[in-house]
Amino acid sequence: IVSAAEVSLQVYTGFAMGADVFEYFAYNSNHTFSAIMNQDGSKRIYDLVKEGNNALCFADVVNSFAWNGIVTSAGSSNNHNGDAFNSVADMVLDNNTNGVLDSYSSTDDAIIGCFTKDGLNGYMLVNYNDPAAVTGNNSVTVTFADCTRARVYTQAGGVLTSEVVELTNGSYTATLAPGAGCFIIPA
Repeated sequence: IVSAAEVSLQVYTGFAMGADVFEYFAYNSNHTFSAIMNQDGSKRIYDLVKEGNNALCFADVVNSFAWNGIVTSAGSSNNHNGDAFNSVADMVLDNNTNGVLDSYSSTDDAIIGCFTKDGLNGYMLVNYNDPAAVTGNNSVTVTFADCTRARVYTQAGGVLTSEVVELTNGSYTATLAPGAGCFIIPA
């Protein structure tokens, strides 16, 4: 791990895949493996993990929804995750089971977790690329059937914020940095 974005990518991907518990092993290094802290107790990647864990601020919102599955979006410019997408094919929802998600596209690979709660749909959008390999932002466009607005959750510095946005023809485009994600509730 060489950046906090590599940690946040794992957290956002976990949310999109329905995870509600995150555990890291191991904390202390020893002579056979390197962990978050060095063997002498000094920080190794502790600060990167701590910063990447800012994504955990989504937990209360995302975990209040029931996970249904995912959709995968091969990037129009960069698509390096075909094998990974094939390995989760049994989790991929079709257009009849992914709620109001009508269409989606991305410039780089993306995954979208699909959730429901009390008649609402929620979607976790994730820039699904190795932040060390794909360093540019990912433009992810989602279109929701018969929806005119959406609540969009984002985070900065571990603080979750939300805003209601107007959708144009049901569409919203998120610009996601490497290791980033957002949660959208369309209406």
